[in-house]
Amino acid sequence: MKFVLFSLVLCVTLLSCNPNNPTPNPPAPNPVQTSWTMTIDNKTYSWSDTYIEVGGNWYPEHYETNPGWCGWCETCGQQNGIINSTIKLGTTNLPGFTEDEVNVEFSFYPMNVGSWTITENSWQATSLPSSIFIYVSDYPLQGNIYTSNILGYPVNITFNITEFSTAIGGYVKGNFNGTFTDSNNQAHTISGQFNAIR
Repeated sequence: MKFVLFSLVLCVTLLSCNPNNPTPNPPAPNPVQTSWTMTIDNKTYSWSDTYIEVGGNWYPEHYETNPGWCGWCETCGQQNGIINSTIKLGTTNLPGFTEDEVNVEFSFYPMNVGSWTITENSWQATSLPSSIFIYVSDYPLQGNIYTSNILGYPVNITFNITEFSTAIGGYVKGNFNGTFTDSNNQAHTISGQFNAIR
């Protein structure tokens, strides 16, 4: 009887490890390399770091010496009763004043590969809602730039998600480009790409 039980366990184990039948959504490698680059009015900003998993949460590995972020948040915003996912890109690691920072957030729905046209009214859309928040403080190169289409500032930005992992710790990749007007009624251009962590 013991031999039959042992044979059964061995057979089940070998069958479950069949390389032709892999486990869906295998765990992501640890650490995960993330990065973003964006150009605003011909000034290019960038940030990269590896994210590491600690206790089920993911953190930039070198945040104290290279502060920044490049991640996707599943439930960071809500528009018209629809929970939107958000890509957050930013850094406070700019040369010069310690208060300087770049912070850009794209909120969109549904959570999948796709393309969104962000305008001053797109956050109110019942289909494919999207919004943007931009804040740049880079004195003395330029004064503060602030905009958000939710506040009605003119925006015309194409936002694309080209890869959307179903695994926590996987990648959400994409790009963006277009124009926006800030709170001081100044027109700007923006473009960039990101390899963010889910």
